[in-house]
Amino acid sequence: MNCTTCGAAVQTSATFCHQCGAPVAPGGTAVAVGILEPPIRFTLEASALGLFGRSLLLGLSGVFLVPLPWTICWYTRWLAGEVRASDRQSFDFHGEAKNVWAIVTAYVLMIIISSILGVVREDDPDLAWLILPDILINLALLFVGWFFLRWAIDHLERGGKRWRFVGSVWGFLGWNILFYVSILTIIGWAWAAVGLYNWIADNVEDAGGKLRFLGAGHQMLWRTIVRVLWCATLLGMPWAIRWFYAWLIGQVELTPAEQA
Repeated sequence: MNCTTCGAAVQTSATFCHQCGAPVAPGGTAVAVGILEPPIRFTLEASALGLFGRSLLLGLSGVFLVPLPWTICWYTRWLAGEVRASDRQSFDFHGEAKNVWAIVTAYVLMIIISSILGVVREDDPDLAWLILPDILINLALLFVGWFFLRWAIDHLERGGKRWRFVGSVWGFLGWNILFYVSILTIIGWAWAAVGLYNWIADNVEDAGGKLRFLGAGHQMLWRTIVRVLWCATLLGMPWAIRWFYAWLIGQVELTPAEQA
């Protein structure tokens, strides 16, 4: 009898193939055993100062608005290149400023208008009704955020395959509203944030498998508290930000398609 895994001759009384170790079924037929590939995990290779410097430049470009779309593309392309996968396939980001400038401009302008409305309400209590247009603006910000998220993921490529985000705007809106409402519970926002990340991962297609976010609410909570306290030292801010980013990226897992 021959092993169906490696083709070596095996005795009818053998339990395992002496050549490859595959188990042999009664009657001398070797049973092929599939080897399960481990899930793919991701790590952040960027240095603390490199990440902090680029993040600071990204924030400063928002003050001038005009260069912001280009800075976002530059920053995201750099960050994607700093993420390493356990299967050694690298990330590439192909987003261009010309495709996102309208989204970015609308987002920044709405933030400015919302800030102005807040100042006006504080100066004149009789204008408290301005909270209504402010609420509408903040809902619009969530819609714009969904467009930006879809744009970013749809232009992310790994191993020559472009990812695709299929999450609905209503799902994104619902999870974000839950997040903001859960802030009233003091700590519940951490579990809502994890739920949002899970929902995003679950709605990424064409990634070569199934994406999952493994982080838990309590992990998000204590790490956020540590990050805030660490950042309060000012000098430790770059390392605090890098530490938290590295944890977030490290919680993403990709199960190969044949095992998902």
